[in-house]
Amino acid sequence: MERLRTIIAVIDPSEEKQISLEKALPLARKTKANIIAYLCDYLPHEKMTKATSVREGRKTFVAERKAWLQGIIDTLDTSDVMVEAKVEYGKFWYTAVLRAASRLRGDLIIKSTEKHSKSKRLLTKTSDYTLLRRSPCPVLLARDSQPWQQGKLLAALDLESEDEGHFRLNSSIMHKAHFFHDLLGLDVHIVSACNPKGEFAQLSADDSLDDGLTPAEQVGEYFDVPTDHIQLIDGPAVDVITKTAKDMSPDMIIIGTVARTGVKGILVGNTAERILDGIDCDILAIS
Repeated sequence: MERLRTIIAVIDPSEEKQISLEKALPLARKTKANIIAYLCDYLPHEKMTKATSVREGRKTFVAERKAWLQGIIDTLDTSDVMVEAKVEYGKFWYTAVLRAASRLRGDLIIKSTEKHSKSKRLLTKTSDYTLLRRSPCPVLLARDSQPWQQGKLLAALDLESEDEGHFRLNSSIMHKAHFFHDLLGLDVHIVSACNPKGEFAQLSADDSLDDGLTPAEQVGEYFDVPTDHIQLIDGPAVDVITKTAKDMSPDMIIIGTVARTGVKGILVGNTAERILDGIDCDILAIS
């Protein structure tokens, strides 16, 4: 089984209860990973009334926030887990998280998330939006701090694509799905918006698959998932994935993201971003 070495739990400066940190702890125990409780916060210079300089004001503010964060960590059961509080000063904390993930070689970012309105999701660069598009490692968007209890994981694949990039993305999604199956015992399910009787280019390249198998059986054999855990459904990807997730109520859904820039990316978005507000379970995004 692969290891997680460094988990970055993104701290919400406006909350006392830190969902990301509570979600990270059981994963760290099982994988022997270290946790970096990462907080980037900002105080306008005009509010640093007691400081003799901006530099002193920033230093004092960071020290106060680190003491606050350490106090939260001290209330949690961190036995057998190394948790480091790291605080940095900055206004755009979501981009700071991305820089920190690269600098600290994070294997997983965990961030609490809430639902946004459609207009806010499309027209505003929310932190979720930025993390999904630019993260150097997988991002787990946690809805709550509750342990995974349903025993199910849903992997959303794009089986109709014919390009190598999506083949690799599908394989990465399934690699993580089996990782969490081995780690947490979650049963792996697959959903794909596609022609359920179609032929899939990624599978066609595998000569070991029996031509007499149904498409669902081929998908199951290729990705090592039971056939009755596979749903190939015709329809728009967003609708298919969100409906399946609502019907199944998995603990986690794993989706792939493809970075997009420019006006088209903002107006259309990709499937990963548009389903964020359509499901209630945790979301693991792989790029």
